[in-house]
Amino acid sequence: MWSKCWALTLGALLYLSAPAFGAVVVTDDGGGVITTYEQRYAALKAADELVIIDGHCISACTLVFAIMPRSNMCVTERASFGFHNAYTKAPMGGYQFSQLGTDMVYKPYPSALKALLKQKGWEGGELPGWREGALVMVDWREAVEHLGIRICTAQDFEPPSYRAAPDLITRLRQWLAL
Repeated sequence: MWSKCWALTLGALLYLSAPAFGAVVVTDDGGGVITTYEQRYAALKAADELVIIDGHCISACTLVFAIMPRSNMCVTERASFGFHNAYTKAPMGGYQFSQLGTDMVYKPYPSALKALLKQKGWEGGELPGWREGALVMVDWREAVEHLGIRICTAQDFEPPSYRAAPDLITRLRQWLAL
């Protein structure tokens, strides 16, 4: 009797502790503070989470390429990436180019991404037209072809299956059947 109670308790704990969704979906992220994205992606990497890019990923959002392993990323046909140099508020108002901020984002990018950005005219310096919102764009096809990012499947959008060993679940079922 007690073994059945323990089995039910263990089963309930496994069920309740399972993540509700095993992926983070990025759908139209315009970026923001670089350090915020560094921390966010580092936490997702440490948790071995999947990042699904399903829309625009602009500016600091693109740090996903620098921090997340390729095995923990995928793109949909709606994915696109926008790159630009960083800028800070100028002392007299407005904004000014920041090489330090640009280096924080650009330098950790993988070499394949840097090569692709160079082909498109940007090597991590001041991007002409940045004050007017100029971006270097990379679409999902280029992410797949040049960067080795895989295309998401329907399974990527489903809740994760139990990571417990199948034999443990089988044993729990057998105990409950006694």
